[in-house]
Amino acid sequence: MEEPLLPAEQSPPPSSIDETVRSVRCRPAALGLALVAYVAVGAVERVCFTRMTAKLADDVLFMHTLLAALSMALFIVLWMARAQNGREPIAEQLQRLHPTALLQMALLDATHTILALDGAAGVAGTTQAVLLQGAVPIHAALRTAPAESDAALCGVRRICVQLKSGLAYFSFWSWLSSGRWCRQVGVLLIVIAMVAAAAVPDGGCHGAMQVSGLYSLAARAPHRWQSEAFGSAANSSLAVVTLPEQQQQQEEGEGAGNGQRRATFILSLFVGGVAAMHKQRCLSRTPTDVVIFNAWLAFSQLIAGLIVAPPLLLVLHAESPVVTLGRLAHGLRCCTAGFAPLQCSTVPSVAGFAPLLLMFFIMSTMWSTIAYIMLHYGNQALLTIGSALLLPVTLLAFLRPIPLPFSWAAPPEPLSHHAALAAVGMIFALTLFHGGTLREIWRAERRRREAQAAADAADAERGAADLHEQPGVAKHLSGF
Repeated sequence: MEEPLLPAEQSPPPSSIDETVRSVRCRPAALGLALVAYVAVGAVERVCFTRMTAKLADDVLFMHTLLAALSMALFIVLWMARAQNGREPIAEQLQRLHPTALLQMALLDATHTILALDGAAGVAGTTQAVLLQGAVPIHAALRTAPAESDAALCGVRRICVQLKSGLAYFSFWSWLSSGRWCRQVGVLLIVIAMVAAAAVPDGGCHGAMQVSGLYSLAARAPHRWQSEAFGSAANSSLAVVTLPEQQQQQEEGEGAGNGQRRATFILSLFVGGVAAMHKQRCLSRTPTDVVIFNAWLAFSQLIAGLIVAPPLLLVLHAESPVVTLGRLAHGLRCCTAGFAPLQCSTVPSVAGFAPLLLMFFIMSTMWSTIAYIMLHYGNQALLTIGSALLLPVTLLAFLRPIPLPFSWAAPPEPLSHHAALAAVGMIFALTLFHGGTLREIWRAERRRREAQAAADAADAERGAADLHEQPGVAKHLSGF
């Protein structure tokens, strides 16, 4: 008993023990700050995306090309920095890339991005934030459907047997006591809220604001308003009739265009779910280094955008590929010329877009980095809590934006009663879904700890039995 448990060269010094205790105490605070940053940065990223797409509604391929180029440049810099750091070389099997799988992932990602950029231009930011939550059941269904196809049949057979034996009540109670019912009911409510949000007409709300502003102007200056109205009516008897008709036709055309963009945005969610599922399967089959994979994927996405965008825009907006590629060439020439007015005259929307695009790219990169940190140093439960808090904070950022860089580009958005009900329903559905997810995570963690404790106890008993079986130890113990 006088000998130390560890030799002198293996016992940790007191300073390292103090540092370990201090790091353990600071870890919850750091993870809490990461959670706050995850929610705040995610909301700002969504606001920047909405303003960027609203400003560059007709330059979808230009936005996709620049975002892919920035992503490729970022990962190439990380690749070079890691190579110069002098660490151990990466295993050869982690550097292997399958060109066919990479091309498939790039085509799916490019299609998803182009559809999202094109559809977001005609959808309000609050509606986008609600519709994006529809990706939760889409990803869950696409991720679990192949694995649970056989399990579903077995479940049906088991239910039939339980119904015959009168044990269905106990099965229902076990389902209710678990967190699966929260997830399943939450998915159903998410789909209902998504359909309700998709039925909200954005144009009607904006049109009501314009009409109310028009009437307030007439009330402030009645004499001037009446004199101009009667003067225009005297000059042309068709003016009073034609102007409302033209305005109605224009609003109907804008409503039809916004409806098409809304459908395009919803379609992008399904394409994004398929792309995420395919990417996950490819990476699970052939693991690849993250930096190398993302660098080559960004380059492939840049090339895939040039292939996918012209036919997509031709189908969606009857825009010829010559016009699409011409706008891309004019936009790139404007960027390389330092946004000179002479070079940007053909694409006036590109002038002044750089702050919004760079802000969106920076926020998106920070958001992904924070999510990786939370998963690496925390657990899935922390990221689930952040996902549940993200929607209300994003809606607050759209309705009452706080002073942020370029906040002048994000004025408060109007929210109709129908849209508010859809948003409240979506928040409730997400709370139920993520609550069930947290419950399943905590139950799995508790089962893991119980299994670990049982395994440790079994190892201790086995070690004690082996110790008693040794003849010298048994003789030594019998002497006591």
